[in-house]
Amino acid sequence: MLRNTGGARDRFVWKWKKGGATAAGDLGDPTSTADYAVCLYDKVPAGMRPVLEKHARASDVCNGLPCWSAAAAGYKYRDSKSERGAIRNLTIKAGEAGRSSLSVRAVGPTLSLPVLPLAKNPSVTAQLINLENGKCWEATFSTVLSSDTARFKARSD
Repeated sequence: MLRNTGGARDRFVWKWKKGGATAAGDLGDPTSTADYAVCLYDKVPAGMRPVLEKHARASDVCNGLPCWSAAAAGYKYRDSKSERGAIRNLTIKAGEAGRSSLSVRAVGPTLSLPVLPLAKNPSVTAQLINLENGKCWEATFSTVLSSDTARFKARSD
């Protein structure tokens, strides 16, 4: 889901439930070395157009503490005051097929969302990439629930 109202109320939310098999080693260790990137691409006639890229770095400090922490079967990134950028929350969990998951919530004027509506011709793709080992989690959204100049909402395939 994207909401582009211009400023502090801008929002990007991606929830990936019941994902494919993900080994704990695929996650790396974002509390020390594994940086992550969240990316969004819009399919246009010329190919995939990048429209969003935000980072959650292993070295990030939020409110005087490390932003990343270990959690059950994975890791959590918390930046409640958006000190390090637009990503407020990022959670990734390893597990067998249907048990792994991830969620991303990014907000605010530093989000720099694209002009809406997206072309979505025929789809939009979201990715979470572990920049240390190249592991990538991806969802393609071709079932659009709503799309106008202020909001984009879709379900993944």
